[in-house]
Amino acid sequence: MKKREGIGNKRSGKAVPKGKGGFKSSVVGLEEHTFEYGSPKHVAKFVETQKQIANYFQKKYDKGGAEIASAVRTITMPNIALPVEPDPTTATLIEMEIWKNQYCRTNKKRATLEDNVKQAYALVYNQCSPAYKPN
Repeated sequence: MKKREGIGNKRSGKAVPKGKGGFKSSVVGLEEHTFEYGSPKHVAKFVETQKQIANYFQKKYDKGGAEIASAVRTITMPNIALPVEPDPTTATLIEMEIWKNQYCRTNKKRATLEDNVKQAYALVYNQCSPAYKPN
């Protein structure tokens, strides 16, 4: 069966008219940084896209941007450890208050990371060519 001119090939992920250079993202600043497959050039493009998405999070997210950028770069979730509780029998009142404040800040940081991960998954999914996505 003859392929129609200008339609592209959905199986290869080139679901755009010919001459447009492949799949483009709708995210401003990441239009060219997409995940595609089907040719050797897409391997190098993967690494560059991963780097650009991490930089995007680092710049755009006021809270938790560094953590989510790190997660994208390393493809692992950062471990945000809770502070160790001081021994209540020997700790001063000030040490206990400092620990409580650190504990609250750490919990907020964890919650922010959890929210940012959801947004990151959505952004990364939208950077994928249609060939990656289920029908």
